[in-house]
Amino acid sequence: MFMRTVITQVLTNAGFDVVAEAETGGQAIEMYKKHKPDLVTMTS
Repeated sequence: MFMRTVITQVLTNAGFDVVAEAETGGQAIEMYKKHKPDLVTMTS
């Protein structure tokens, strides 16, 4: 959760739109299918 928050803040401060966040790999796949983003970041 902490890293997602930091990455979201960095990207939004740089002018990017963060369209989704996911807690699990399965959620990430569903979000990707739904939003079709230009960029995906992942942390562990």
